[in-house]
Amino acid sequence: MFLGILQNNELIYIDKRDDPRNPIIFASRIGTRRPPHFGMLGQLLMAYLPDNEVDQLLVHSPLIPFAKKSITDVKEFKQSLLNTRKQGFFIDEESAFDGITGVAAPIRNFTGAVVAAIGIGFISSSVTADELKQIINDMIETAKEISRELGWKNKEDL
Repeated sequence: MFLGILQNNELIYIDKRDDPRNPIIFASRIGTRRPPHFGMLGQLLMAYLPDNEVDQLLVHSPLIPFAKKSITDVKEFKQSLLNTRKQGFFIDEESAFDGITGVAAPIRNFTGAVVAAIGIGFISSSVTADELKQIINDMIETAKEISRELGWKNKEDL
């Protein structure tokens, strides 16, 4: 599981937890910096930024392919951000690494602002549709739990 933030025009990994039951260990380390649009965490975080900030980030770090399925078209990328904001989570289907899927959800502070993202990556072929639904639910619930610890209250909490 990964925790990341956007800072100084970059995605920064600020925490990582390996699942001892998972035989695959991802090489990203705490403190690793990536382009702001990289993978599940970067795209999820960018989805909650104002359009002008997204434009500035894309000027600073243009869309480049990391894998075969990376989005490099700005219009398509912005539509993906809009879809992510509407559904409240992001599924990265092999856009950062070939064969790897990730699911990320937003972490909010006491004001409701998205301040971080939490996500989990896995081998794409290792998860069924039902397991993917469970992973999405788990990520959303984990993000809500952390957000509540940061003072966020949503309609369900009232």
